[in-house]
Amino acid sequence: MIMNQPTVIYLSWVPYGIEYLSGFLDSYIRYPASSDHRLVILFNGVKSENDYLPFLQLAEEMLARKVDYLLLGDGQDIDAYFFAANKIDSDLFLFFNTYSRI
Repeated sequence: MIMNQPTVIYLSWVPYGIEYLSGFLDSYIRYPASSDHRLVILFNGVKSENDYLPFLQLAEEMLARKVDYLLLGDGQDIDAYFFAANKIDSDLFLFFNTYSRI
């Protein structure tokens, strides 16, 4: 990974449903970034593989590529952001929560 390349992290609170992820990805595709970045989807509220797999499949279909992702069992947004920042080697982060649209 290129240092100083921003990492965009979208927090998907899985218990709220897949529609929020679909809405974010639709806006992400509709309004492309003007600079290179890495997109990581952080699935939060995951209790089993069955919880997040449909979300991951949707993301890979919509983006037409493999998706980088992280899994978290539970935590408030700020907890999830710290979790992701500690797992990903990047100097710059942009966080979007479940309700975000571009």
